[in-house]
Amino acid sequence: LDTEKAILGGAEPTLDEELPKAIRLLSGLGIETHLTTNGYILNRKMVGKLEEEGLSSVCISIRAYNDYVHRFYTGRTNRPVLDNFKLVSESGIEVMAESILIPGLVELDEIERIARFIADIDPSIPYRIDGFMPFGNVPWHSPSPEEVVKAVQVAKRYLENVHCVHKGMRFKGEVIN
Repeated sequence: LDTEKAILGGAEPTLDEELPKAIRLLSGLGIETHLTTNGYILNRKMVGKLEEEGLSSVCISIRAYNDYVHRFYTGRTNRPVLDNFKLVSESGIEVMAESILIPGLVELDEIERIARFIADIDPSIPYRIDGFMPFGNVPWHSPSPEEVVKAVQVAKRYLENVHCVHKGMRFKGEVIN
């Protein structure tokens, strides 16, 4: 396939006991490995193992900085996610963050809190803001492209590298699943 990069995500990849072996295999083939995770079960031992096996980067989804909003959204506290984000940032693995802008739930004030949290660690950490895409009978709607761009502007007050994905964008490249 002449693959240069592999993104390991879907469901929660850190639950898979074979993850370090997969990273070792891919890294051994000269393929950059990038992990997307909710960050809950990363710990010092796991981060060390993933670093040892050659993981290139990890993108941690920070759903909300406010614990009440996070609990409402996910059913769980955000403390492990925030602590593990700091932990990964101290490793040799490149760390990135992503959040979903959800009008009526995760709004501009929450994006700003997340951006400040990241900036307190390192303002050069990349941060991606995704516009929410409704599914099922959820009470929230997609933000407009302008709302997502506004969230990026808010985050850029604190961070150097902020980008976004929203429903009005076209994508380049090919994804092989």
